[in-house]
Amino acid sequence: MNNKDKLISVAALEMGRSGYNGYTFDQLIATTGIVRSNVYYHFADKASLGLAVLNYWKDVYLKLIDNTLGQKQLSFEERLSALLDRLKRFQSATDCLGEPMTRIATDLNTEQSREICRQTYLAFLDSLKEDLPEEEATALLFAGIGALSACRALDDPSQLDRLDSFKYLIDQLSDKG
Repeated sequence: MNNKDKLISVAALEMGRSGYNGYTFDQLIATTGIVRSNVYYHFADKASLGLAVLNYWKDVYLKLIDNTLGQKQLSFEERLSALLDRLKRFQSATDCLGEPMTRIATDLNTEQSREICRQTYLAFLDSLKEDLPEEEATALLFAGIGALSACRALDDPSQLDRLDSFKYLIDQLSDKG
């Protein structure tokens, strides 16, 4: 992994834990061991690093969509269950509670950061709309984002188990179909 990719992946996890405003270049340098001049070579300022981190999370989520919701040989319930299981495992393994894109984009507060989030959420929504009416897909997407944000707000990893309540919602939606 080259220095730029290392800086982005480390910053992505650390900003996922502490937010954009809670993470500094000094912490990045200390964590990666990459010298300050090399950090600034790749990222002129913290905002450019923040945008790179958002694009990193976008790529992670697009792969997650493809590897779960995109597996059309499975039922919708199985695909959504796989998505939730992967989110829970990732959050537990990385101590990265919540939905990092929303937090980082909110902290960064630029048009570019909002656009990256919008593109990612629309990809999720488009994937869900293949199986659900738009209103139900939208409700499910934002309920999931809300549940992940609640986990962060409560600072309690055991709250991730509450994502299992989506299985009830999934059952209700599939009974309508």
